[in-house]
Amino acid sequence: MLCKTTKTDTSAGSSRPRKRQVLVIRPLCDPWYSATNPLPKRPLPRASSSTKLLCGLDTYNLTVAWFPPPSGLMELCIRRRELLAVPIDFMSPCGHSQSWNDWVDKELQDDEFVSCLRRADIYSAVLLSRGSDMYHDIQGLRQLVRCWNLATHTFFLAWGAVTITLKDIERILLLPYLGDNDPTAINLTVEETRWEDALYLGFGSREASPGGQKARLNYWIQHFQNHPTCWVRRSAFVVYWLSRYAFDETPSYSIKPFLFELGIKLAQGMSYPLGALCLGNLYIHLNRLHDDEVEGSPYHAVESSVNVTLLQVFVMEHLRSFASHAKTPKVVRDRVLRSLGNGKGFLSKFSGGFLILFKWVGVKASKVSWIDDLDDELKFVWRPYVKVKEGFACPNIFPTTPFKDGYSSCFFKDGNLKFCTFLPAITPAWLPTFGENGMETIHYNPHRVRRQFGLDQDVPSTNVVVFDCDTVIAPLIVIRASKYWFDLSVRVTIPADMRVGNLTSHMYRYWDRLNEAFAKYVKSGYNTVSISKMLKIPLTNPRLKPYSLSLTTYS
Repeated sequence: MLCKTTKTDTSAGSSRPRKRQVLVIRPLCDPWYSATNPLPKRPLPRASSSTKLLCGLDTYNLTVAWFPPPSGLMELCIRRRELLAVPIDFMSPCGHSQSWNDWVDKELQDDEFVSCLRRADIYSAVLLSRGSDMYHDIQGLRQLVRCWNLATHTFFLAWGAVTITLKDIERILLLPYLGDNDPTAINLTVEETRWEDALYLGFGSREASPGGQKARLNYWIQHFQNHPTCWVRRSAFVVYWLSRYAFDETPSYSIKPFLFELGIKLAQGMSYPLGALCLGNLYIHLNRLHDDEVEGSPYHAVESSVNVTLLQVFVMEHLRSFASHAKTPKVVRDRVLRSLGNGKGFLSKFSGGFLILFKWVGVKASKVSWIDDLDDELKFVWRPYVKVKEGFACPNIFPTTPFKDGYSSCFFKDGNLKFCTFLPAITPAWLPTFGENGMETIHYNPHRVRRQFGLDQDVPSTNVVVFDCDTVIAPLIVIRASKYWFDLSVRVTIPADMRVGNLTSHMYRYWDRLNEAFAKYVKSGYNTVSISKMLKIPLTNPRLKPYSLSLTTYS
């Protein structure tokens, strides 16, 4: 949008006419947008695998294979000149909060509360939040999210598809995707309901707006940091951590009341499959971002609460181009002492090594072109968490067995917890998560990115069908997971740590056909983008933002 300058009458006592500005509506366009490679190209040749065990059971014959519609990929819609690439404003908080760091230092001196956090399996994740301030590469993030495909929940690159999996959630954010309790069946006791009432009182009452003053993150700390009731204070502490670091919702600067019940239970040491909930939340936000771009183009920028820390660290861990920019343990230690402080012996809590996210805190790799490098398979790291730099820690959550020919295969053994951890990560299913309308489910499609697990990729099957709620949750609850997999008589194929998966000959041909479909879709587009008139009826979508001076300055 532009400003048109017009003259007005002179005011009393003024010898020169004053000017006023009248806003003239113009379409918005992302100034950082640039098209990447024209279209996907054939993957690099590798030795095709004929071992069915390494390809899994979720494969299809090429003649009846399902192809995702090109319209589900924003990048192709823009190249087809259906839409303008509008600016995207990532609202996820960045930078560290000193008041939160102080609260963490204070609460972690309470041995009883620390024991509860450890039983809930979130102690390390809470520690991580104390120093997880990230520099956000807005240009790279905008390019990446436009490669998201609505139908497959994967990022389409020039040589194939990748996505953030449950394994990435566990390694980057340290959120467990197995838990002892069902998040869809949380019931509060009478005492816990009183704690919840106290949380709502600090929120501004049960009827308060999520964007209200009392709902803001900074007010929350002021109100609850010294609350006299320890369990209310502890619950408020966990709710803040969930709201800022695990579940991003609009508005991003506010506390999320739908997390109160979960926070109360976690504060008491009850564990839940937070990793699965967090990943489902990420997928929903990426899908929503695509829909918002379609709805808002060309007159509105889009605000998104997608977890940019997770997206950015995922890319940094998987691109060789970033390796030289990673922090060393000494740099991490010096930075903690200088900017975060060693409050209450914070550094001593990492005697086994720093968490891998700390490698990327404060990294500004402006010379790395995200999509250009991601489109080069030679620069992609398939197994980034296997060989970790000395001084950093990344626990292996997957099973290890004697390997022959780069993998080992056996039937599921009842009671084997590591098998119960491995199978949900590689098996297509539905993820439970919190959405705008309460608990929702969303597709999880690891069978489309098997090479990220060291397995081989064949033509993927269509998305899994909807099961009942118990079937969705069972693989994620420790006490039910073992029986669930045992009853299915599942055969588990475990690759060696350093194995890189191959593509089958069928998958090569599948990708060629996909290329042809994409090319045909783009070529059937328009010479120029058709700009429609702006609707006079105001949009009700709170994530769409019209022109403002601050918006044009930021974009």
